Amino acid sequence: MITFLGSCSEDSNETDTAYEIQVPENPFQKGKRKINISPSDGVSGFSTTFAAMQEVGVELVELNLEWTYFESEEGVYSDPQGLLQAVGFYADNDIDIGISLATINTVKRTDPPYLNDLPYNHPQYILSFTSLMEWILETIPDKVTVDYISLGNEINYVLQGDQWDQFEIFMSESITHLKRLYPDIKYGAKTTITDSLLGDEVDQIISVIELSDVAMLNYYPQDNQFRVHDLELIEEQLDRVLDLVDSKIYFTEIGFQSGNVHCNSSEEKQAEFYHWLFKFWDDHHSKIEFVQINWMHDISDQTSQFYGEYYGSTDGPFLEYLGTLGLKNHDESPKLAWEQIKVDAQARGWK
Repeated sequence: MITFLGSCSEDSNETDTAYEIQVPENPFQKGKRKINISPSDGVSGFSTTFAAMQEVGVELVELNLEWTYFESEEGVYSDPQGLLQAVGFYADNDIDIGISLATINTVKRTDPPYLNDLPYNHPQYILSFTSLMEWILETIPDKVTVDYISLGNEINYVLQGDQWDQFEIFMSESITHLKRLYPDIKYGAKTTITDSLLGDEVDQIISVIELSDVAMLNYYPQDNQFRVHDLELIEEQLDRVLDLVDSKIYFTEIGFQSGNVHCNSSEEKQAEFYHWLFKFWDDHHSKIEFVQINWMHDISDQTSQFYGEYYGSTDGPFLEYLGTLGLKNHDESPKLAWEQIKVDAQARGWK
């Protein structure tokens, strides 16, 4: 084991404590499993972030974009920042991409104004979505491999009542259409675990998963006050997920904050969680095909405030949760979790 001195920067009164980086015993080699660390940038920008991603053998990166980024008025498509051409960079580095085109993005619909009043199962809504997806896939360079497409992000926070049935029809018809043109891509929609699949919406989430090629699940093990769960409860929850879900699983987001003022966490707890996660993944390697960790660096206070306003909460616990998810601090100094993940990933052949 490798010993590091760690402290939680959120509380300057806390004394440094020794943490021993755990070397995995008999790790299961990666095989066809894929990992990503979402590339949130530190102070030096993307080049430093990407170099860190390469240290843990990232092979699949997600683009998470809202519909209105590409289409603000009917049938007029654009890519103002050139993102679709830029993803050729990933192909040059043997990295595939996933696309989350958020018809719904956690707290709201993101479709353009001419569709705002239409139900999800309206023929025009379905045609507009599939036409845009065709344009996106035609615009991406041929050398890029698109592994998966998500038709919405955390849809359970927006859908209510009959909207679930409407969205399922939208999913079914859109996926059927796109599969005829792009049969090798996996399709689905991202939902959350703790307050949906393991909550009152289990039937609706299972119906969405049954329409999908893989279950796309986001998991942040915490209570409704953003205090992290202990490992015993986390294992219990994920065991329940595996019992409920018959299909292969993509953990399209997994995050564990290190904040200790409101979130009852620490750098040590964050590192312990990720070490445990790799062992859990080994035990279920045939079912869990992809894990995407959110995210590489802590975001800046300004970015945290922006996200807080977007999601509708600027309370201290929520901002601490958002602001301490990184495996590194915003100044790019490593947290204990980063050192632990490097050891775990590289021991399994990700490097």
